[in-house]
Amino acid sequence: MTVKTIYARGPQGAGGFGGITIGDGVTTEGTYNGQTQAPFVSAVAAAIASGFPIVVLPGSYTFTEPVEIAGPIDMRGFGEVLITVNHTESVGVFDVTANSGVLIEGIKIISSTFVASQEHIKIRPLSGTTSLGHKIRNNTITFNHFVASGFSAGTGNEMRGISLTRGMGCDIANNWIYPSLGSTGIYGTLGSRNHYHNNHVTNLVNANLPNTSDASRRAAYRGIHLKDEGSLFLYSNDVANLGLIAAGTDYQITNAIYIEFSDVSPLVDELGHIKVYDNTVEDCLSSTDSVCVVRGARWGQLDNNFNCFNGIAD
Repeated sequence: MTVKTIYARGPQGAGGFGGITIGDGVTTEGTYNGQTQAPFVSAVAAAIASGFPIVVLPGSYTFTEPVEIAGPIDMRGFGEVLITVNHTESVGVFDVTANSGVLIEGIKIISSTFVASQEHIKIRPLSGTTSLGHKIRNNTITFNHFVASGFSAGTGNEMRGISLTRGMGCDIANNWIYPSLGSTGIYGTLGSRNHYHNNHVTNLVNANLPNTSDASRRAAYRGIHLKDEGSLFLYSNDVANLGLIAAGTDYQITNAIYIEFSDVSPLVDELGHIKVYDNTVEDCLSSTDSVCVVRGARWGQLDNNFNCFNGIAD
């Protein structure tokens, strides 16, 4: 017997669920219901129009296309909210095109097929040059593919968990990302004064070094990759136990943390002003000689970062 929990609907809802609710229609029922992206589309439109927050209720949802978020909203998962990606479009789950004010929190996302250049949570301004003050917090993203057909390192066609373009003062925090072949956990580009902190890009097995076996490591392309991000704050992140996939024999990670700036004249642009501190990179086996890389930054502070038990693949 299936027990369905019915939560309050609409902005006058009781029990702390005032606002707009999404249920899967099987275990939970809210303002909008269904096991696809459809109730999310309706809820986002209603939230933008009304200003009310969205609470996603416990349930399983399968997205066959992404959901665009074109205006400021607050969306929070309540309990066990699982979204499975089942399509090949360039954005996996949420395409945030609002210029400011989007919060996404407490959502679990899983994909099982490698799709070149697919980004599960993508933030970019639809107009202008600024994505202002977005907050992507406390989400879990799992890449469960074991083959990455078509992936080519250095071409930009890796999968990404969270991608931020032209962000200003955005907060990417407390997310857990379990990567796989040809995937990057967090990517940011062309922004300024964004905070990337307390994120975890790691494996799923409780095995501490030096007992982490090759089979228990997660493959990845990069853990965190920041490109032309001026005045960035990167702190208290944990990138660990990456490097070898259980189904294969090749070390796949290139860099746990990769920060780069384009080569331009110092007379027209001061590159860097980066603050990188209190990060941990541990027990990662790389296919290059640099697990952590900073390139082209003319100004910066790197302090109190902990790198231990990292190695180069044979």
